[in-house]
Amino acid sequence: MARRAKQPKLDTPSARKRLNVRHPAYWNTLTKGGQLGYRRNSATHAGIWYAKFQPPKEICTTQRPERIQITIGTSDDFAPADNLTSFSHEQARQRALVWFPKAAQKVTGSIATIDGYTVENACADHLRSLKARSLYGDRTKSAIDANIAPHLGSVLVEKLTRTRIEAWMSGLADTRRRKPSNGVEPDSEESMRRSKDTVNRVLRILKAALNFALNERRVNCTGLAWQSVKQFRNVGQNRTRFLSDAQARCFVETCDDTFRDLVSAALYSGGRYGELLRLRVEDFDAASGTLLVAQSKSGKPRRVFLDAEGVKFFEDKCKLRERSLPFFQIESAKMGHMQTHRKMSTAAKLAGIEPLTFHELRHSAASRWARQGLSLAEIAQQLGHSDTRMTMRYAHLCQDTLARKIRAMAPMHIYETGRTQG
Repeated sequence: MARRAKQPKLDTPSARKRLNVRHPAYWNTLTKGGQLGYRRNSATHAGIWYAKFQPPKEICTTQRPERIQITIGTSDDFAPADNLTSFSHEQARQRALVWFPKAAQKVTGSIATIDGYTVENACADHLRSLKARSLYGDRTKSAIDANIAPHLGSVLVEKLTRTRIEAWMSGLADTRRRKPSNGVEPDSEESMRRSKDTVNRVLRILKAALNFALNERRVNCTGLAWQSVKQFRNVGQNRTRFLSDAQARCFVETCDDTFRDLVSAALYSGGRYGELLRLRVEDFDAASGTLLVAQSKSGKPRRVFLDAEGVKFFEDKCKLRERSLPFFQIESAKMGHMQTHRKMSTAAKLAGIEPLTFHELRHSAASRWARQGLSLAEIAQQLGHSDTRMTMRYAHLCQDTLARKIRAMAPMHIYETGRTQG
């Protein structure tokens, strides 16, 4: 991978004075296509700030996109900035970030703003985009309806501030359930942790909606208001639950006929609920023993390698069926989140194990791969993770496998030899 050239340091007058005097400007990249420039023509006079924009390839409408540039003003090399004609680095940076969306509109000829575009509009467009990509989820809409629309829905996206979002987060975290849930008192530290963890998930939905609006150029702002907001730290639930092989067998046996195949496929492939429902008969390749997940959460297709039992399961289910048909029957595809949750709870109760979610079947598949000796990188590939950070929850299982391999190694007989000679 090519390394990006080191950018010159422009953020302080002393750093800029160390730059060579020259006619070409020094440039720092601020956003995709947008740069802030500084020209030092003389050692005794203040430099000049510039902003330059060249649209990235994904939004270009021509093969040779136009590049436009403006002069912001002089720098504060020798005198304090007044933010009118003389600018500090941060002031010049903010002016450049405000100008970039306008420059994109001018260069591409597209409309970058929609008058009166609110947070509610952004969420609605985001949901339509998810639905178009077959990623629509009831829980995403429920989170928007319950926690985003009532508090921020009427706010114009361009008027949204970091302070406003952080106040909204604090308000949501303080509004906890007044009835004890699962034995947790509403004023306890555990209740506060759970509440903040929920707020973090809702914040991710809000950011996704606002970033979608920004990328689609439906608003004329920088996006710094929400991109700079940080999640609550150290509130995530680290416990990852998974079924043993014996528990998995018992659980599958207690599922009803319309649900058993879906659960089995999840345990064999580690697929997400939506990914499995989108499977077609043609996605299974018996020759290579793989399952093609054409539409994943990340948008990137992947192939999942199946063990011998998994291959036999998919072969039997695909036998004598047209390749273009959905793998699962219509009854399974129509099940909503609540109906799936009830089926999972019923099966767990009959199997004599704690209630679990459908997503924990994915954890169960990954944990089994770890116990069988797959590395974290291989598990990440099977699950469709871009790297091993999300897969680290299974690291201790891989260490158990490593420990067994080390203990099974042939001895060197050093210790016994040493004792004999002594």
